[in-house]
Amino acid sequence: MTTTKRVARRAAALAAGVIAVAGVSLVNAQPAAALPNLTTYLSGSGTLVGTEFEHRNYSGAYLSYEANRNCTLTLADADFEDDSLPSGFGYDWDNDISSVKNWAGCVTNHFENDNQSGASTGYLLDGALPSSMDDRTESIRWT
Repeated sequence: MTTTKRVARRAAALAAGVIAVAGVSLVNAQPAAALPNLTTYLSGSGTLVGTEFEHRNYSGAYLSYEANRNCTLTLADADFEDDSLPSGFGYDWDNDISSVKNWAGCVTNHFENDNQSGASTGYLLDGALPSSMDDRTESIRWT
């Protein structure tokens, strides 16, 4: 086999390898799963206490929370908590909340870590999360 043919075969093999690698990465590349609309039950059901939204202005996917009663009228206690946001089947709500709407006399505090720890928003009624906590929520407390 001449040198020219060897070089041509190696070039073809290299090109095929690049195409195969590119093809594999394209075939195996999976877009992040879209967040599903979910309802989570904090302590029973029947009373909508909060809705978390993927984007500002109450848009995108939503995560609704139901409980068995309204929140109390004091900030001194925690009426309900979600220690770790829902995930499964390729989605994860951690670090995806940008706005909130509260119901049933509730206000929410959003935390950057599980189990209501780390930086937080402080209690919010409705609207966009502060920019320092946008897409950083991993747990929530209602009161």
